[in-house]
Amino acid sequence: GRFDHHQRGGAGERENGIPYSSFGLIWQKYGLEICGGNQDIANSVDSGLVSTIDAVDCGHVEGVSKGISLSQTISMFNPTWQEDSHYDECFDEAVAFASRILARFIASANGGISAKAIVAKAVENAEDPRVIVLEQYTPWKRTVHALSEEALYVVYPSGSGPWRIQTVPMELGSFEDRKSLPTPWAGLSNKELQDVTGIDDAMFCHNGLFIGGAETFESTMKMAAMALQFQAEEA
Repeated sequence: GRFDHHQRGGAGERENGIPYSSFGLIWQKYGLEICGGNQDIANSVDSGLVSTIDAVDCGHVEGVSKGISLSQTISMFNPTWQEDSHYDECFDEAVAFASRILARFIASANGGISAKAIVAKAVENAEDPRVIVLEQYTPWKRTVHALSEEALYVVYPSGSGPWRIQTVPMELGSFEDRKSLPTPWAGLSNKELQDVTGIDDAMFCHNGLFIGGAETFESTMKMAAMALQFQAEEA
């Protein structure tokens, strides 16, 4: 059939070498339409979801994360040999589950792409290029890495109200920071942190020194200024 990848010679492959499986062929045909005509979103879903499933399906597993895959998870909807389940019902359940996953991937891709412009503007407008301020939380790491080699900290409001200061990692996915928060803050919260910083509404600093926060924007910016001063003195 049109979306069968088992024919002699296969069904072609992507530029990165990952072959097309049935999902990839279907996404090639309908992905752009499903994503409302947005090619960037369609490409993001392909690279983050579709191509990984294709790679597993085709046995092209080099570079694919180990551990249970989405393909394996969906296959668990099949009845076991001990169950007296109807295959069609199990299939319908699997389709509903997979549809929800796909919808969330599309939403995530859309959010990430929309965030780029917001973060890029924040980088451009930063009073101090070492501290990037976001007026609302948006995914920022990829864009900050792409646009700024100077950024050390990002300040943003949390979903619950208080503000956060977070370190910029050395590389995407790395646990090593360009500059950590001050070591005397490690693992402190509330009064202990307030006593050390002199900031009345300081809330916490993670023991790993990659994130901290305070109740207000002004106080969190004070934490950023203190972190910069600490790093300057340590240099």
